[in-house]
Amino acid sequence: MVLIMTPCLALGLALVLGLIQFDVKLPNFWLAFLGINLLFTCVAEEAFFRGFLQRELSIWLAGKTCIWVAPIVSAMLFGIAHMGGGVEYAIVASVAGLGYGGVYYLTKRIEYAILCHFILNGLHFLFFTYPMLA
Repeated sequence: MVLIMTPCLALGLALVLGLIQFDVKLPNFWLAFLGINLLFTCVAEEAFFRGFLQRELSIWLAGKTCIWVAPIVSAMLFGIAHMGGGVEYAIVASVAGLGYGGVYYLTKRIEYAILCHFILNGLHFLFFTYPMLA
């Protein structure tokens, strides 16, 4: 459920905030873009934010605090890493990061966090202005 809701919530929020608009397209470079995005964006970001940061925070905080602190902290840092796009973009990235962190927390599988991230980025690329409105 989190795997499906995360792209819907993040893209819906981006629409409401005016960061993106509908723009259905299939450019001739779609396959290359999606492959590069999967390997160099989704895998790299999830390996760091979930596979390293969230996992290590979870271990360090085990038994000390709420179990959702690690996913929330990793999501906030994920948002901050996207601050170059502006505050609204960082908020949307934090919401997405919370979804990715939730998927990782629930499944204990980095592959599902990567898949969730890839689905969101793929939907964004194919159906909305990408990366976002100027």
